[in-house]
Amino acid sequence: MKRSILLALVLAVVAAAMAAEPCAHRGKLDALYCDENRDLVADPPKDPAKLVSPDPLIFTYAPVEDPAVYEGAWSDFLKHLEKVTGKKTKYFGLQNAKNDKIKTIADLKGKRVAHVSQTSSSGHQAPIYFFSRMGVTPGKDYQIVFSGKHDASALGVVNGDYDAAAVADTVLERMVARGVVKAGDYKVIYTSPVFPTAGFLYPHNLEPKLVEKIKDAFASFKFAGTSVGKEFKDRTGFLPLNYQKDWESIVGILEANGVTFTKDSPEYKRLEKRGSE
Repeated sequence: MKRSILLALVLAVVAAAMAAEPCAHRGKLDALYCDENRDLVADPPKDPAKLVSPDPLIFTYAPVEDPAVYEGAWSDFLKHLEKVTGKKTKYFGLQNAKNDKIKTIADLKGKRVAHVSQTSSSGHQAPIYFFSRMGVTPGKDYQIVFSGKHDASALGVVNGDYDAAAVADTVLERMVARGVVKAGDYKVIYTSPVFPTAGFLYPHNLEPKLVEKIKDAFASFKFAGTSVGKEFKDRTGFLPLNYQKDWESIVGILEANGVTFTKDSPEYKRLEKRGSE
């Protein structure tokens, strides 16, 4: 994931109460600042006594990896800065906006956590089920923010929009493989028990001979060298599943969330509507 480079020369200023100066135009700036030339950047103070010239100058670079790595990288520039300005300089290693205080599910309390959507198993219903059993009730103990997509949730955490997110591990793995995020951009504090992420089915009234041909097609298809294999790396093919056994955890999650699939349920009506479109 590409990020814009941010260089900042931070002036060490002693915090003090500042009276707002008379100003003809502030725009959207805070009352402490003026923007009379309307360039959207705060104008220098009109009172010379409010100008500062600190020594040393504090230099920082907002990194994408470990900030300590860049201290040596900028050393020659800081020497040049000292020569040009006549000031001493000091490198300050900024940390990325990763929340290192969240190490367990209990640490999610009071935080903003991204869920995908109300109908997402791994992105919403699973955390409701598993986290509640661990003493943290989503929506009560932490704020749920629906992102709409798994990748949006992951990127939101990396960019600091959310404190944490519930994301399908397969989606995250593919994002890392494509270079959208780096493994060092996030940390995993909890991994749920393994449950099926997707399954293919056929109508119960499909002609039996056709069913067998469809099953053979899935069983004989190998991912290697195909578009499917390119997207789903480290996967080799399809596997047969037993609904009663392999979907047991999914059924438990749905029941815990009060989801039913009778003809009177909202879920059934939603699926029925989609089928008619």
